[in-house]
Amino acid sequence: ASGLKVAQLKQLHDVDLPDDIPPRISVIIPTLNEEEHLLQTLEKIREAFNVEVIVADGGSTDATEATAESLSYFIKCDNHRAGQQNAGAEKAGGDLLAGSGPDRGLRGSTHPSRIHA
Repeated sequence: ASGLKVAQLKQLHDVDLPDDIPPRISVIIPTLNEEEHLLQTLEKIREAFNVEVIVADGGSTDATEATAESLSYFIKCDNHRAGQQNAGAEKAGGDLLAGSGPDRGLRGSTHPSRIHA
């Protein structure tokens, strides 16, 4: 009559070895005047486990930089998509690279088993 109940807990995966931790994913987001969409995208991506976010900005004149600085690694670079992706890749510290638009986030799961090369 102590009020205690028996319950089965959700099974947790074992993470006591380095190989048990999924690889770090670096997400590169090229931007140019994207303050309107960027905050929601950054917040969504940061929900994922073991993800580094890099915003590669091509010279925004709005609040893109201020929005990005608190939630990601922010770099300024030339204003063309390939240059922005390359600049982000140079700074990336992850094992895998992923690209995202400032208004999209990551689609589907960010678990490495769900990412296909």
